[in-house]
Amino acid sequence: MKKSEYFNGFLWMVYFDTIIMLLLSFTSAGKNILYTMYSDFGFNTLASVQYVCNYLFGPLMLLVVDKIIESISFKKIFIISSFNLNIFLVGGLLVAGCQYSCSVSLVETITVISSLIAGVLQTVFYVSFVAYINFMCNNSNRELFFGISFSFTSMSNILSNIIGYYLNQYYNLFTFYVIIVVISIVLQALFFCIKDNKIEPSKENRSVVKEVKYQFLCLYKEITYRKYLLFLGVLIFAGLMNSVIYLFVPVLVENLGFQDSELYNKIFLTFLITGIGQVVGGVTAGKLSEKFKENNVLYFSFLINFIGILLSQFGIIKQSFMLILFGCALIGYSDSSISSLALIIITKQISTKIHAFAGFNLCQSIGFGLSSIWWAFFNKKPLTYDFSYLYITTSLALISFMVYNRYILKEGKTKEKDDLIPRI
Repeated sequence: MKKSEYFNGFLWMVYFDTIIMLLLSFTSAGKNILYTMYSDFGFNTLASVQYVCNYLFGPLMLLVVDKIIESISFKKIFIISSFNLNIFLVGGLLVAGCQYSCSVSLVETITVISSLIAGVLQTVFYVSFVAYINFMCNNSNRELFFGISFSFTSMSNILSNIIGYYLNQYYNLFTFYVIIVVISIVLQALFFCIKDNKIEPSKENRSVVKEVKYQFLCLYKEITYRKYLLFLGVLIFAGLMNSVIYLFVPVLVENLGFQDSELYNKIFLTFLITGIGQVVGGVTAGKLSEKFKENNVLYFSFLINFIGILLSQFGIIKQSFMLILFGCALIGYSDSSISSLALIIITKQISTKIHAFAGFNLCQSIGFGLSSIWWAFFNKKPLTYDFSYLYITTSLALISFMVYNRYILKEGKTKEKDDLIPRI
């Protein structure tokens, strides 16, 4: 393999990933405190409702996202779809700016509507993100590019909490959100300079109804392919397992008895440590999969997740903030590692079609949405419910992967036997 081929497009990829990282850094700083801020002002279930709207209704765009990627350049797609990050924070702006002067129903209605819009754009954004990585890489550097991209996006979890911590020190909550939104819009303009794809004129002109039917059939055909079907359980349960970070971490810290500004600072610190774990997970996932095979590394990531949950639970029992930090670091590691490895497995073992990425996004969204529903009903219950949820979803994801892996091994042995049969 030539070195030039391995690093082909590397700098373009780094530029693109840097924009994504900075965008996610600023907007995640606002996301991280939504749950606590809403609760402080009496909107106890608004965060969960917001995530449900964002993740369960957005996947409807999966029926047309393939057509969008085929018809519109990546530059335009990312400039428009990245507004999902700002629109999602509308609820934060409203609660921070007029929690006492605006009616509760008005705040909740606007937040729900903005979350639905953000969910639609978010689906396009994240499917296009994976499609762009696939567009930029080749067979020799696939693990490198996916690993780098996920480590960059994971790094946003470190930067977001540094940004959030310092902005929280010097500005009130409303100014905090205004600064985040303004900087994010400036960063979005940088998408004008990414390496773009060439759009070929479509030979087929289908009506909207026919296009939706066609895309639905393509998506259905992709995810019902036997290998993908066996892997669906891993994706859905991993989504259920990993989606709780934004809602779970604040609850953990609150249960240690911190109050007011100290509570916000401790939440930022916990997210910071979680983010460091995510960066390590993203950086190491690709490299480890090159040496030890991605399936084996994924088993290791599940083990790390179990240990992280266990440490966090001990932290609550012992009222130890340090134990919770260690636990969250391991949960962060497994979160990023599992997501990165799942995509590597899909692209290497199953399919590189856009509908395969759409299926990944669909499963993740279902997982995020269902976990948000869980949190809406159980956010005021004892933490035993939350830890049980984490143990169960992690176990189900692991069992699903064991079933998939067994099929892959069996398929490999069958292929070897077929190769040994002499051809006439």
